Amino acid sequence: MKHFTLLLLLFTSLTFAQKPERCGLDDNPLLNNDEAAFLNNYYKDSRGNFDFTGKKIAIATGSAATTPFSKKQFFGALKTSDKEKPSTKLYLFNKSEKAASDGYDAVISFYTKKEVDKKKIIEIIRKGEWNVPAKK
Repeated sequence: MKHFTLLLLLFTSLTFAQKPERCGLDDNPLLNNDEAAFLNNYYKDSRGNFDFTGKKIAIATGSAATTPFSKKQFFGALKTSDKEKPSTKLYLFNKSEKAASDGYDAVISFYTKKEVDKKKIIEIIRKGEWNVPAKK
Protein backbone atom coordinates (compact mmCIF):
# COMPACT_ATOMS: atom_id res chain seq x y z
CA MET A 1 0.00 0.00 0.00
CA LYS A 2 2.88 2.38 0.78
CA HIS A 3 4.36 1.82 -2.67
CA PHE A 4 1.02 2.51 -4.34
CA THR A 5 0.63 5.76 -2.39
CA LEU A 6 4.15 6.87 -3.30
CA LEU A 7 3.60 6.07 -6.97
CA LEU A 8 0.30 7.93 -6.95
CA LEU A 9 1.93 10.99 -5.37
CA LEU A 10 4.81 10.88 -7.86
CA PHE A 11 2.45 10.55 -10.83
CA THR A 12 0.26 13.40 -9.56
CA SER A 13 3.24 15.72 -9.05
CA LEU A 14 4.60 14.95 -12.52
CA THR A 15 1.23 15.40 -14.16
CA PHE A 16 0.65 18.79 -12.59
CA ALA A 17 4.25 20.00 -12.88
CA GLN A 18 3.40 21.94 -16.00
CA LYS A 19 2.11 25.43 -15.33
CA PRO A 20 0.25 26.74 -18.39
CA GLU A 21 0.41 30.29 -17.04
CA ARG A 22 4.21 30.11 -17.42
CA CYS A 23 4.00 29.13 -21.09
CA GLY A 24 4.46 31.66 -23.86
CA LEU A 25 5.80 34.47 -21.72
CA ASP A 26 8.36 35.38 -24.40
CA ASP A 27 9.27 34.59 -28.00
CA ASN A 28 12.57 32.88 -27.20
CA PRO A 29 12.67 29.68 -29.30
CA LEU A 30 14.37 27.86 -26.40
CA LEU A 31 11.57 26.33 -24.34
CA ASN A 32 11.36 26.79 -20.60
CA ASN A 33 10.56 23.76 -18.42
CA ASP A 34 6.83 24.53 -18.25
CA GLU A 35 6.56 24.95 -22.02
CA ALA A 36 8.43 21.67 -22.52
CA ALA A 37 6.13 19.84 -20.08
CA PHE A 38 3.05 21.33 -21.76
CA LEU A 39 4.22 20.29 -25.26
CA ASN A 40 5.35 16.84 -24.08
CA ASN A 41 1.78 16.28 -22.92
CA TYR A 42 0.14 18.01 -25.91
CA TYR A 43 2.07 15.92 -28.46
CA LYS A 44 2.22 12.72 -26.38
CA ASP A 45 0.61 10.67 -29.17
CA SER A 46 2.80 11.95 -32.01
CA ARG A 47 6.25 12.77 -30.61
CA GLY A 48 7.52 9.23 -30.08
CA ASN A 49 10.39 9.41 -27.59
CA PHE A 50 11.22 13.06 -28.44
CA ASP A 51 11.36 15.17 -25.27
CA PHE A 52 10.83 18.94 -25.56
CA THR A 53 12.95 19.67 -22.46
CA GLY A 54 15.75 22.09 -23.36
CA LYS A 55 14.74 22.17 -27.02
CA LYS A 56 14.78 25.05 -29.49
CA ILE A 57 11.55 25.15 -31.50
CA ALA A 58 10.46 27.14 -34.55
CA ILE A 59 6.75 27.76 -35.07
CA ALA A 60 5.58 28.23 -38.65
CA THR A 61 2.28 29.54 -39.96
CA GLY A 62 0.87 30.93 -43.20
CA SER A 63 -0.46 29.18 -46.26
CA ALA A 64 3.04 28.10 -47.33
CA ALA A 65 4.08 27.20 -43.75
CA THR A 66 7.11 29.50 -43.96
CA THR A 67 6.05 32.46 -41.83
CA PRO A 68 7.43 32.65 -38.27
CA PHE A 69 4.73 32.67 -35.60
CA SER A 70 4.95 34.14 -32.12
CA LYS A 71 5.49 31.65 -29.30
CA LYS A 72 3.36 33.91 -27.09
CA GLN A 73 0.43 33.73 -29.52
CA PHE A 74 0.96 29.99 -30.11
CA PHE A 75 0.74 29.10 -26.42
CA GLY A 76 -2.12 31.55 -25.99
CA ALA A 77 -4.09 29.68 -28.66
CA LEU A 78 -3.25 26.27 -27.19
CA LYS A 79 -4.20 27.30 -23.66
CA THR A 80 -7.54 28.81 -24.66
CA SER A 81 -8.73 26.05 -26.98
CA ASP A 82 -10.87 24.03 -24.58
CA LYS A 83 -13.00 22.06 -27.01
CA GLU A 84 -11.04 21.79 -30.23
CA LYS A 85 -7.27 21.57 -30.59
CA PRO A 86 -5.80 24.07 -33.03
CA SER A 87 -4.41 22.66 -36.26
CA THR A 88 -0.75 21.94 -35.47
CA LYS A 89 1.82 19.35 -36.46
CA LEU A 90 5.27 18.52 -35.14
CA TYR A 91 8.23 18.07 -37.53
CA LEU A 92 11.42 16.84 -35.89
CA PHE A 93 14.85 17.76 -37.25
CA ASN A 94 17.53 15.11 -37.60
CA LYS A 95 21.13 15.83 -36.52
CA SER A 96 22.20 17.39 -39.81
CA GLU A 97 19.04 19.53 -40.00
CA LYS A 98 19.62 20.69 -36.43
CA ALA A 99 23.19 21.66 -37.25
CA ALA A 100 22.13 23.47 -40.42
CA SER A 101 19.34 25.36 -38.62
CA ASP A 102 21.42 27.01 -35.91
CA GLY A 103 20.43 24.41 -33.32
CA TYR A 104 16.67 24.17 -33.82
CA ASP A 105 15.34 20.76 -32.79
CA ALA A 106 11.96 20.91 -34.49
CA VAL A 107 9.36 23.05 -36.20
CA ILE A 108 5.68 23.13 -35.32
CA SER A 109 3.16 24.13 -37.96
CA PHE A 110 0.21 26.24 -36.84
CA TYR A 111 -2.82 26.54 -39.15
CA THR A 112 -0.96 25.99 -42.40
CA LYS A 113 -2.38 24.89 -45.75
CA LYS A 114 0.76 23.01 -46.76
CA GLU A 115 3.05 20.57 -45.04
CA VAL A 116 6.20 22.14 -43.61
CA ASP A 117 9.15 22.06 -45.99
CA LYS A 118 11.96 21.63 -43.47
CA LYS A 119 14.59 22.56 -46.07
CA LYS A 120 12.81 25.86 -46.72
CA ILE A 121 12.56 26.62 -42.99
CA ILE A 122 16.27 25.85 -42.56
CA GLU A 123 17.11 28.10 -45.50
CA ILE A 124 15.13 30.98 -43.97
CA ILE A 125 16.82 30.46 -40.58
CA ARG A 126 20.29 30.34 -42.14
CA LYS A 127 19.64 33.64 -43.94
CA GLY A 128 18.80 35.19 -40.57
CA GLU A 129 15.23 35.85 -41.68
CA TRP A 130 13.41 33.71 -39.11
CA ASN A 131 12.21 36.64 -37.02
CA VAL A 132 8.95 36.54 -35.13
CA PRO A 133 6.94 39.60 -36.11
CA ALA A 134 6.14 42.12 -33.41
CA LYS A 135 2.58 41.84 -32.15
CA LYS A 136 0.47 44.73 -33.42
